[in-house]
Amino acid sequence: MNTAALILTVVMIAVVAYLIAAPLFRPAAAKSPAGGLPAAEGDVLEQEKGSAFTALAEIEFDYRMQKLSEEDYRALRQQYKSRAIKLLKVEK
Repeated sequence: MNTAALILTVVMIAVVAYLIAAPLFRPAAAKSPAGGLPAAEGDVLEQEKGSAFTALAEIEFDYRMQKLSEEDYRALRQQYKSRAIKLLKVEK
């Protein structure tokens, strides 16, 4: 292996290590998941948003596995999609 390739490899490993470790060393204030919201509100918002997106994925899966009728699929998808959009707007 030539010297340039070795240096490039070491630099790439250092960059990846930095990107992985950087969140561990951020101040507590910077770790707020919802930007300017206090951590407790941000945690609740993040959980609600996660559950809405999880529900959307499960609805899609159930529909593709033919466990939901098209009518139920559309109604549930619209309900959870609206909820997710609302939560995303609150987050901003």
